[in-house]
Amino acid sequence: MNLLETPRLRLRPWADSDLHDLVRLIGDWAVSRWLDEPPWPYTYDDGRAWIARNQARQRDHPPDAWAIARRRDDRLLGAISLHDWRGENELGYWLGRPFWRQGLMSEAVAALLPLAFAERDLPAIVSRALPDNAGSCGVLHKAGFRVVGEVALGQPARTGGASFLLHSLTRQAWSASTSDGSA
Repeated sequence: MNLLETPRLRLRPWADSDLHDLVRLIGDWAVSRWLDEPPWPYTYDDGRAWIARNQARQRDHPPDAWAIARRRDDRLLGAISLHDWRGENELGYWLGRPFWRQGLMSEAVAALLPLAFAERDLPAIVSRALPDNAGSCGVLHKAGFRVVGEVALGQPARTGGASFLLHSLTRQAWSASTSDGSA
């Protein structure tokens, strides 16, 4: 499945037309400072490489990285991914600052979990967040993730490393929360 929709969002493959918004949104220090992979400052060359890499991968594999777009006009808001990280299935995401505190990322994560657990039959998903990133930790907690440890990683945007909280959600816990109506 290449497209997931919610009442307000469309999780879709990356398009060349996303380049300008991608660079503008993730190029904002308020966004990049929380992430462990993208360089900062984020350039158009970085954005072109990201889009091309994801487009090439999706030609041969089920999608593992989606653009989060506003459903009504398809405008890019952020990104969400479900990919292999150190042998585990990892959920990663970011949202442009103008779209924070509107419940959009919780909506995107809730749309992706059935794909991960029901369609792809993954046993568990992990996700990482900096301890002081209350917004991201809140999204994960709301989705049912629990902190299971810490992991130290390099972080190009901060020109060094940081200790991230490692969160986990099992298929069993997700299934139990959806069957009782809480998710």
